[in-house]
Amino acid sequence: MESNFSVSFINVGSADCTLIKCGDKSVLIDGGTNLVTDKITAYLKRSSVTHLDAVIVSHPDSDHIGSLPDIIDEFGTDVVYFGKYSDSHKTPEYENLVNSIKENNIKTIIPVSDKPVEIGNMTFKFYQPEKDFGNTNDNSLVTMLQYDEKRFLFTGDISSKREESMVNSDKELKCDVLKVAHHGSKYSSSEDFLAKASPETAVISVSADDTALPDYYITALLNSVCKNVYRTDSDKTVMITVENGEICTKTHA
Repeated sequence: MESNFSVSFINVGSADCTLIKCGDKSVLIDGGTNLVTDKITAYLKRSSVTHLDAVIVSHPDSDHIGSLPDIIDEFGTDVVYFGKYSDSHKTPEYENLVNSIKENNIKTIIPVSDKPVEIGNMTFKFYQPEKDFGNTNDNSLVTMLQYDEKRFLFTGDISSKREESMVNSDKELKCDVLKVAHHGSKYSSSEDFLAKASPETAVISVSADDTALPDYYITALLNSVCKNVYRTDSDKTVMITVENGEICTKTHA
């Protein structure tokens, strides 16, 4: 396995953007707002990214896709993965993203739930919503990444309603690292979901300017379940690597 595998939860405030690198492969999950385009671009360049092998869109909210049109224009990508209900909740930001994809002649895929997708030495599994929940958050495309027996679960902005559906549908949720849903909202991260996921490490993407997030109860619950809980407002960008089969974490501005 490559020793240069890393998952970087980029500090983009109350938004989401995660860069995954493995050997010569680079994958981006979500892309923050259009206000952090320069920050994301600079981080990708510092990380020696010249091209993205895939972009994964959890859902079409502006705080998850705002910078993606510019990112795609600059770096390009082989494919963009969408949730199956993305088209039913169109936003101006989503339209901008679709236009960028068309202009750059990029392939789009609505992945089948639970079907493994190999990118280099990484395996991705996508969990589509079990039904149309009628809102972008609960219709998020949930992603499980596995590398060297370690699992990373990316939950978009799902609420406890979607979490319950996933728990009841017997999805494989056990993970080592959890990207906490919806920036630590009190409406997400239910006890049953966290018990089934049982992460050792949790990462909350949140802004220091947001006094409502993360919710105090959710933070306490995460600290009772997880060995380590990181927040991008206080810890800044959180980079996780796998060294000799163990999770290693470092933070940086």
